[in-house]
Formats: sequence, structure tokens, C-alpha cells
Amino acid sequence: MNKKRFLEELSRQLKHLPAEDRADAIQYYAEYLEEMGLGEDADVVAVLGTPKEMAREIIGSCTEKHLEEHKENAGVKNSATLIWLVILGICASPIAIPLVIVAVVVIAVVVLTVGILVLSLVLTGIAVVFAGICSLLAAFAAGGIFQKMICVGAALICISLGVLFVFAIVKLAQLCVRLIVRMFRVK
Repeated sequence: MNKKRFLEELSRQLKHLPAEDRADAIQYYAEYLEEMGLGEDADVVAVLGTPKEMAREIIGSCTEKHLEEHKENAGVKNSATLIWLVILGICASPIAIPLVIVAVVVIAVVVLTVGILVLSLVLTGIAVVFAGICSLLAAFAAGGIFQKMICVGAALICISLGVLFVFAIVKLAQLCVRLIVRMFRVK
């Protein structure tokens, strides 16, 4: 791509920038290419990169410049320009949005998986406690004293193991939540 086509394409990529910023950028790169001494038919893309890549860099630097100005002069016009440049910056990085979406989905899947696992284990513990209660009720229907004692013993074992299992799972869930929070904590 020669100088003229490069500058035209760069101008087209920067069409959403304020006119002053766009003109400054085009003028800067026109002078830069002149100082490099490239011929009119020289491949500018090999030296500078594509106009789209350059536009992303320019939009990023303009956004930074306007952020600095906004800190100094917090006016309505600067706020509108700043918001517009931030939107352009987001659109200029098409990779960032899918990466954010993937990160959110991965976090949601991890949390959901741990939650479902904990819930299923707690329900298993509750089922064991319920089986113990049913065994306790079966003791009343048992025929002999030894059968009643075996049913009561089995019932007490089931109930105690079920309660211990539920408490252990709750403690394990708390540990998992702490680990997940620690893993995703921003430092």
C-alpha cells in the first residue's frame, strides 16, 4: 500500500474521531512518512503496519489525551468527547469483548458446578438422615426385642453419619467458596 492509499485508509478508519484529532494524526503520519524518505510507491504497511492497527493506536492515545484534559477541565463538551472516545476504544479492540464474555462464562460455570456439587452432597446427607429416621420408625414394627435394637442402632448410626456428612459438606463448601474468591480476587 503506497503513502497516499495508506493515509486515505487511515483517515477513513479515524472518521469517528473529532476533526481536530483526526487532522493532527493524518498530518503527523504524512510528515513522518516524508521524513522517512519512502518513495511514493513504497510499501508503507511493511514499515508502520496496517491503517486499522494505526487507527487503534491513535484512538487509544487520543482517549488518554482526552482523559488527561477531562481531569483538568471537567466540562460537558469534554465529557461527551470522552464518552465517545471510550466507546470508540472499546469498538477498536474486537478481541477484548469476547475475552470478557468468556471470562464471565468460565467464572459462572465454576461457581455453578461447585454449587450443584455441594447441593447434591448436602441432599445425599439429608437422605441418609431420612433413611435413619425411617429405620427408627421400622423399629416399632419389628417383632422381637433384638430386631428392635438392631433397627434402633442402625437408625442412630444413619442419623449421626448423615448429620456429620452434612456438616462436613457445609465446611467443605465454605472452603471452596474461600478458594474461589481468593482465586478471582483482583490484587
